[in-house]
Amino acid sequence: MNRNSIKSYLVQSISTNGKLVLLVLLGTLMVGVAISLIGLIPEHQELVSLLISDLPAKITIMAVPIILILKSKTYSEWCSEFSNITITKKDFLNASFLELFLSSMLGIPVLTIIWTIAYFVSPGIVDMNEGIGVIGGAFGIV
Repeated sequence: MNRNSIKSYLVQSISTNGKLVLLVLLGTLMVGVAISLIGLIPEHQELVSLLISDLPAKITIMAVPIILILKSKTYSEWCSEFSNITITKKDFLNASFLELFLSSMLGIPVLTIIWTIAYFVSPGIVDMNEGIGVIGGAFGIV
């Protein structure tokens, strides 16, 4: 395994898709915080409790990998576009899987912020057991 070619692939992917990924994560953070703040209204606390453990977890864990999958190139397209970087098919595949795994981890800090804000809005609103289960399922899908 050539670590330099994998690093080059990951750096190129970050420079190509970084802005879109940040935009998606910031959008998810804003939506999650907005849902959390709706919990201040007593009539909506049950709805927020149902949404806050499920929806942000699925979005934060799965959105970025799905975007990267849709924007990814095949091996031949990548080699022709970045001809100055040599990478074998095996390293290309390893780098692609590593990219998807690492990108799914980007949602964890966003989800932590959302759940922390929801906890401070109303301590009983976040069901951590359900949330952890949803995160596990989302990682399974990725």
